[in-house]
Amino acid sequence: MLMPPRSDNAIENKLATPSFLQNPYAVYDQLREAEPVYWSESWQSWLLTRYADVAKVLRDYRSFSSQGTITRYLDQLPPENREQVRPLYEHFSSGQVRLDPPEHTRVRAITAKAFTPGVVENMRSRIERVVAELIDAVLPSGRIDLISDFAAPLPGIVIAELFGFPPTDRPRFKKWSDEIAAFHGTGAPHPETVLDSQRALLKAREWMGGLIADRKKHPRNDLLSRLANAETEGMRLSEAQLFSSCVTFMIGGHETTTNLIGNGLYALIQRPGQLRRLREDPQNIGDAVEEMLRFDAPTQRAHRIAARDITLDGRVIPKGHLVQAVLGAANRDPNRFDDPNVFDIGRAQNRHVAFGLGPHFCPGAALARLETKIAVPELLRRLPGLRLENPTAIEYGPNNFFRGLTALPLAFDTD
Repeated sequence: MLMPPRSDNAIENKLATPSFLQNPYAVYDQLREAEPVYWSESWQSWLLTRYADVAKVLRDYRSFSSQGTITRYLDQLPPENREQVRPLYEHFSSGQVRLDPPEHTRVRAITAKAFTPGVVENMRSRIERVVAELIDAVLPSGRIDLISDFAAPLPGIVIAELFGFPPTDRPRFKKWSDEIAAFHGTGAPHPETVLDSQRALLKAREWMGGLIADRKKHPRNDLLSRLANAETEGMRLSEAQLFSSCVTFMIGGHETTTNLIGNGLYALIQRPGQLRRLREDPQNIGDAVEEMLRFDAPTQRAHRIAARDITLDGRVIPKGHLVQAVLGAANRDPNRFDDPNVFDIGRAQNRHVAFGLGPHFCPGAALARLETKIAVPELLRRLPGLRLENPTAIEYGPNNFFRGLTALPLAFDTD
């Protein structure tokens, strides 16, 4: 018998608490065991927490569409607020993240030029220098806030140089990236947060528009020039698609890598045996990064729209409903991973979904992996005795879509 959507007050309350931001995994476990296909009244969306369901959503774009996800999300706002954020609606309707094949395939063929293996590998020496410089800056003090001193500036510098953004503008586009991303992670849209995101978006659009116009007239050896002038099968990106793609890379380039390094190193420091194992054999860094991604995913969910009525676990997801594939929950599914709540840098068969699956697999995954593979071993090598300085200062940010620490104060030995 098919059951209509219904919510559980106890779960709804948990989704709204600060403790959910600090540790969502207990709620994910509860949902997966009791309500793996769960309708959240407060979020106005379906939460899917089993690995098999999440993988199906990510792969089956005909049933679970990327088109209209932000529109459906923003439609929860009061009518007067919807009219205020029309630019936000338009922006999040044009980029490749919100498209399905075949249009998505054509756009991605152009933007994929951003992160070819050759482009990423050519960044290795520069990443190594930036990592060394950031560590040099904190060595005399015996202390480092891993987020503000290292994990946040590293990807910001890398993505800025990759695109050819002026160095003096890095703090601005980092701030804009954070503000644009903020409205994704509020469960249900909050008018003030959405308006703040739009203000940042408009500022970023004006700034980037000038850079794009310059690159079209005077191309340089940078990624922005290649995207602005690239063609595939006679097709170029429209202005809206180009800007949307650049903003996506800005946000992804910052949030994913910052959160991966911060969450991953925090997991290591809490487990001295695992940290010692990696320090003694840094060649294990590849497997360690995959476990960091699985254990505490930098991006927790993926949005889709039901393209038709879909039956899962005896429930009907009606056409047009918002569906959230919970990546963080799928990565802890005991039907997919042995001892899923155990952090093990030697884990085998680690087919996590932290970067997604299918057509929308994260295009920047290789760059985020490379930055982390370079950064973490160097931090462990050059900062001996790395340890928590103040465990009470550990807090995760207010965004429940991107999961990351706001601060991670650490101490290390200087002798």
